Amino acid sequence: MSRDHLNHLLHRARTYAGFRRMLERDPARALLDYDLTEAERLALLDRDPHALGACAADHELARWWCAPAATPVGDGG
Repeated sequence: MSRDHLNHLLHRARTYAGFRRMLERDPARALLDYDLTEAERLALLDRDPHALGACAADHELARWWCAPAATPVGDGG
């Protein structure tokens, strides 16, 4: 179940600029609604593609999130 939360979060960050900004500026607030393991939380916040992969994150979303300048697919707000 946690893997689903992680992938949903990554997809939301990629799709919605407002959520992505919150995740970058106030991760504790952004992560409140997500049931992540400590390993997933650390991999996400460290932007560690290998750790995200070990947490079964979607490869494309993890690669996007860990890129130097994660850019949105659309600007859904």
